[in-house]
Amino acid sequence: MTYRIETRNHYLRFALVEIMPRVKKEPAVCIVDLASFHSFTSLVSYFKKHAHSTEYILIGNHGVYSRLLAPLISLRSEMPIEYYVKVIKHYPRVTYEMVMRFLNYYSKMEGFSHKEVSTVYSLLLNDSLTSAARHIGANPKQFYRRVDQLVKKMNMKSHLQVHHMLRREFCPDYVRGKIEGQIRLSF
Repeated sequence: MTYRIETRNHYLRFALVEIMPRVKKEPAVCIVDLASFHSFTSLVSYFKKHAHSTEYILIGNHGVYSRLLAPLISLRSEMPIEYYVKVIKHYPRVTYEMVMRFLNYYSKMEGFSHKEVSTVYSLLLNDSLTSAARHIGANPKQFYRRVDQLVKKMNMKSHLQVHHMLRREFCPDYVRGKIEGQIRLSF
């Protein structure tokens, strides 16, 4: 079996190197610790670089990218290491196409409605939710509901976590271009 381990956690890497010889006759597997990545760009470039791997096993924690990719995560970082052997042997793995579909959905805002994109744009330009609501002329209560929908859609914990992640990942000009593209398509 060939495998590749991508993590910054040296203890986790050492533990995985020790248990991998127990797992035999498996196809090429790439084990990815999502806590080791700090942007969509780094995640996308890593998966594109290792597109030749047949299958992936994702290790998640409570971070932003683990929350976004929650349906694809096979292992949690807080699980006992003995459980990892069982999961690596028997758990269904994800493919390159599945991972890239999820990453493109969020990084390119493919499934976002015009209302959601305009909410993101307003959040990027303003520091508070109240000022963001005023910026687009929305009632603050309605704007909080819009942000709540984004929290659910992105599988986050709070408004603050969504706001922080959006600011880290998106440029206001890019989001404005998405809004203008949606407007052009509607005509």
